[in-house]
Amino acid sequence: MNTAYLLFGSNINPGENIQTAKESLKARMRIVNISSTWETHAVGNNGPNFLNCIVLVETGYSLEELKQNVINPIEAELGRVRTHDKYAPRTIDIDCIIFNGEQLDHEICRRIFIAVPLAELNPGFYCSYEDMTVKEAAEALCKREFISKWG
Repeated sequence: MNTAYLLFGSNINPGENIQTAKESLKARMRIVNISSTWETHAVGNNGPNFLNCIVLVETGYSLEELKQNVINPIEAELGRVRTHDKYAPRTIDIDCIIFNGEQLDHEICRRIFIAVPLAELNPGFYCSYEDMTVKEAAEALCKREFISKWG
């Protein structure tokens, strides 16, 4: 079995869309753990605040199969529209940030909306790009950026 940490984000009906995405994911594979849901300011625009959480899953899929058979279909079900603006508001965004222990997103320890929920699930995860654990990064980011536990 493979393990994957999936980052969920939404700022269009976020509470509803995050919950629907979790339920859709649960129907497709085994969820091992889910972080709290966190509210942060939008990055890159003045849009509504985002809700984010991280879901740890076990899957028989490869990374590419996970994207094609799970992530992309869930995003489509929830009406995700991709535009030229990568910071545009969205119904749901699902990114695999860690697959089988490999860091796929170099922003893990630079973005509060990733570091804080990941620190709940795997505080000792070592961010090779920043030479620190995700817990250390989350603590540093919380001193200078807005984040609030949602719900």
